[in-house]
Amino acid sequence: MNVIFDLIEENRVRLGEFLPWVEKTKSLADEVKYLEFARKSWDDNELFEYAIFHQDTYIGSLGVHTVSWANESCEIG
Repeated sequence: MNVIFDLIEENRVRLGEFLPWVEKTKSLADEVKYLEFARKSWDDNELFEYAIFHQDTYIGSLGVHTVSWANESCEIG
């Protein structure tokens, strides 16, 4: 998990221009809290977060959000 938070820290200004969650992620504890939320949301079929790796190096993530099973729709970002 340090890898994810370290990348957020290193790219905070650039990421913050586009991603509203960067402002809320101020510590490793904040990142852990989000990952716990994401895990529960996955188990509840409400949100799906994926880690992206290139040659065993974490390079980012992709999320499937605002899942509406009734409307067969979601947002990807």
